[in-house]
Amino acid sequence: MAGISWIKLSVNIFDDEKIKLIRSMPEGDVIILIWIQLLCLAGKTNDGGEVYIGQHMNYTDEMLATICNQPLNTVRLALKTFEQFEMINLGDDGLISIANWEKHQNIDGMERVKTGNAERQKLYYWRKKLLSVGINAYQDGFTEDIDELKKMYEDKNLTLGLTSSHRPDIDKNRIDIDKIRIDKELDNNNITGLSEEEKRTIIYYYRFIKNNTSTNDLGMIVNSVKEYGWQEVIYILWYLKEEQKANITSFKYVNTVLRRKKDLDEGIVEFISKRELKIVEGI
Repeated sequence: MAGISWIKLSVNIFDDEKIKLIRSMPEGDVIILIWIQLLCLAGKTNDGGEVYIGQHMNYTDEMLATICNQPLNTVRLALKTFEQFEMINLGDDGLISIANWEKHQNIDGMERVKTGNAERQKLYYWRKKLLSVGINAYQDGFTEDIDELKKMYEDKNLTLGLTSSHRPDIDKNRIDIDKIRIDKELDNNNITGLSEEEKRTIIYYYRFIKNNTSTNDLGMIVNSVKEYGWQEVIYILWYLKEEQKANITSFKYVNTVLRRKKDLDEGIVEFISKRELKIVEGI
C-alpha cells in the first residue's frame, strides 16, 4: 500500500475520556506516546488502520519496542491497555488494527494519495515507453493523460516496429572503421584501460555528434567518461543531439552541460544510454 505523510489528530485528543484515564495510569504519558506512534504506523501502512511491515509480516512486540524506543514490558502494557479500551483489535496472528480508523481519519484523502501514487507510476511507465520509440514525454507542456500517452506509444510502435527488421539501416562497415580509427588514436596518445562501453561512447560522439573533425577532443572525452561514467556522457550526447538539436563542434560544450547537469533520473539515463550504445554496436 502507498503510505501517506500525515494523519489527522483532533485538537481535543487530550479531552477524550479514554486518553484521560490512560494518562492517569503509571507510565500513562509514555503509553499515549506509543498510541500516537501506532497511529503514525497505521498511516504509513495506509490500509484501513492496519499496522504491519509488509504482507504476511506483522509487527511483534519486540519490533514495536525497538521502533518506539521503549522497554518491551511498557509496549506490552500499552497494547494490553489499548485492547481493553477497545482502541485496537489484535488478531490471532498478531495483526494490530486501529479501531474506528475510518471514523477518525480522512479516508477520502488517504484514498486520493493511493490513487495519486498509482497514477504517477503509470505516468512514469508510459513516459519511459515513449522514450524507447524516440518521443520525449518529459518535456514541458507534454500531455500527462495516461490514455493519450498509451495511444501515442501504440501508434508509434505500429509505425516503427521494435524488431531489428524495422530499425533504421546502420552502416556497420563505417562503425567498424570508426572503431579502428579510435583504437589507433588511443594507442597514439598512450590512452589505455578503457572498457568497450567507454570506447563505444567515444565512437558515438565522433560518429553521430561531432561536426568539426579539425578539433581533437579525444583527451577531453576520455576524461569526462572517466569522471562522469559512460552512461551519463552518452545520455547527455543523446540529449544534445535529439532534444536540443545542437550543432556540436567541440566537446567543450558537452563538458559544460555535464558540469551543470542536475537531478538526472538514473533509470532514464540507464535506459537511453544502453539503447544508444546498441546503435554503435550495430545491433
